Amino acid sequence: MAIVNSLADPAGATGGPNIDGRRCEADRLDMHSRFVALAGSERRAAPGARLVGPADPDEQLEVTLVLRPPPRDGADPPRDQVGAASIRLTRAEFARTESARPQDVERARAFAAEFGLRVIRISPIERTIALAGSVGSCARAFRVELGQYELGGATYRGREGSIHLPEALAEGVIAVLGLDDRPAAERR
Repeated sequence: MAIVNSLADPAGATGGPNIDGRRCEADRLDMHSRFVALAGSERRAAPGARLVGPADPDEQLEVTLVLRPPPRDGADPPRDQVGAASIRLTRAEFARTESARPQDVERARAFAAEFGLRVIRISPIERTIALAGSVGSCARAFRVELGQYELGGATYRGREGSIHLPEALAEGVIAVLGLDDRPAAERR
């Protein structure tokens, strides 16, 4: 993972858990001090697209964080066999074995609060968290530059480069969806 610009820790705190085992406010801020590139998030402009200017920082958008699956224990069936004719899970078993890790959800909530994003939906079983905010807030939170691109007479909001997340959050996130609204399919 590539490390990018750090935010200063104003308190200078590096501490660990409090006496009662909970993280303190300085630890929460420290979680956001080192940003890393999210693996697989590198984007380039669409072939033939032209950057026409920055995206409107006040435009509202929704972004979905896709969280990692939980670790497997020896008693759980392999993921590639779940749903096969021989392996069926009840809803409760599926929720127990496939839902997002609680610490990943809490880190995502803290991240949203830190950058002024609203949590609009959490679905642990789908391993997704939907956030809403302005283009400007999202650009700051994910360390991206969002621009307006023109392609074939149409415009879209897009980005180039990687999405960046706090190191402590990045280990639990496998995708960030919705920062751009570039067409994904072509008419035939």
